[in-house]
Amino acid sequence: MKRRSFLKTAGYTAAAYITPKLSEKQTSVHEADLNSVSPEKHASVVVQDNKVYIKTHTLTAVIEKGVLTSLMSIINGEEFIENPDVNSFRALQLLYSNNEIINVNEEKFGSTETRQISDRSAEIVFHSWEGDGVLFISVDVETGDLLIEPSAYSSRPGVRACRWSITGLKPNLELVAPFFQGIKLKLDDPLIKNMRWDWPHSWEAGLAIFQSQEGGFWVHTQDNRYRYKAIQTGLESDPFVIG
Repeated sequence: MKRRSFLKTAGYTAAAYITPKLSEKQTSVHEADLNSVSPEKHASVVVQDNKVYIKTHTLTAVIEKGVLTSLMSIINGEEFIENPDVNSFRALQLLYSNNEIINVNEEKFGSTETRQISDRSAEIVFHSWEGDGVLFISVDVETGDLLIEPSAYSSRPGVRACRWSITGLKPNLELVAPFFQGIKLKLDDPLIKNMRWDWPHSWEAGLAIFQSQEGGFWVHTQDNRYRYKAIQTGLESDPFVIG
């Protein structure tokens, strides 16, 4: 079995789709503008200087060392990421029992490689003392979605999950999510800060919406094998993280 296939088999989480959204007052105007420009839809994924640059007809994004450093709406130019910490934040992690978290990155004699796979996909490969991982990045040309597929492996038994996180979310964003049958709260609200929500019990549907006054974006999972999954809202030290 090839190493990349082995990694996906050993520790895999459901694919996450990231899609910008508009406020209700903007929708009709901008849809008309988009349709008048060109019916053709373009999407590209480019690796340059160990960074992944993504562009579709709905968004632009930049990923460095697995960290989403920029996510911008093409429609209104709104940026959703602010001051991400690429040097100390670890986007890919393995979760063990008792909430033990192991970073999968270049620490402890490790390395990180960014590879171009095709004109619409790339992957970031992590090798570390604690485990290995792959972050596969691609785009959906039709919808303009950014697709993230994280996977990781460790020879140490007891892995509960593989987690990919987004840091530096703008403080003005509100989270709309199916917790408690539906919530709309600021990310630093104590009701949701540093909480892990399991699907399908407390996280009742695999999606989360981050909205501002001008628009926002949403994250949703696609998983036809009905595997257990969860979403983490904030950390003890930083509420503006989602994983």
